[in-house]
Amino acid sequence: MEILVHVGFLTEESGDVFSPKVLKGGPLGEMVQWADILTALHVLGHNLKISMSVKELHGFLGVPPGRGSCPLTGPLPFDLIYTDYHGLQQMKQHMGLSLKKHK
Repeated sequence: MEILVHVGFLTEESGDVFSPKVLKGGPLGEMVQWADILTALHVLGHNLKISMSVKELHGFLGVPPGRGSCPLTGPLPFDLIYTDYHGLQQMKQHMGLSLKKHK
């Protein structure tokens, strides 16, 4: 399967105070969970694309250039998308109403 993994809490756009602490040895529980998910998907033979910025997310999803607020009209190039709360909020903001169609 083609799978997109968008780690929203690591993006600069998340505005989260947690993500800067990750680079300084802060609580890494969520990073361990992401590593387990990525490892399992890779070992199972899936094709993974990993996004850690909204710009990368736009590129992978084929969002039109600009602010990225135009809803997607075509099919997504992925069978599954894994994300977190921050990533879901970013997708809602940048994909508009089309997220309901791909839910």
